[in-house]
Amino acid sequence: YGEVLIGALHIEAQMFESVIIINQGGKFVIKKLPNRAQIAPINGIIYEDLDGDHIKDITIAGNLRVSEVETGNADAGVGLFLKGNKDGWFEEVGPEETGLNVDKDVRNIALIRKTYIYSPLLLVANNNSFAQLIKIKSPGH
Repeated sequence: YGEVLIGALHIEAQMFESVIIINQGGKFVIKKLPNRAQIAPINGIIYEDLDGDHIKDITIAGNLRVSEVETGNADAGVGLFLKGNKDGWFEEVGPEETGLNVDKDVRNIALIRKTYIYSPLLLVANNNSFAQLIKIKSPGH
């Protein structure tokens, strides 16, 4: 590109991990999500109490299968449930326990609840594929 790039905007990234930012009374603390959350892009997040313990949990899903040929796909994710605990942090709960397995090119997720029983349902929007309705088995219940 030669001389054209001399006046171009230059932005530098300092962090590439997926994180959460916690507001502790006006002071923001950045915490890296577990390694299982780092294996693919995150495109959908739900921050809700899904297991009925009155502590909010995090559910994530993502992947990227439409990148340019030189880069390749980033599609190792199957979604992840992070159970909130009393200490203000989150513990990984695997798909074998929750039933969460969303391995397509997820673009977003939304929470749907049935009113007659406590069973969280996720609506998963997938790029170039069908939407999915996933029932999450509540960990510990």
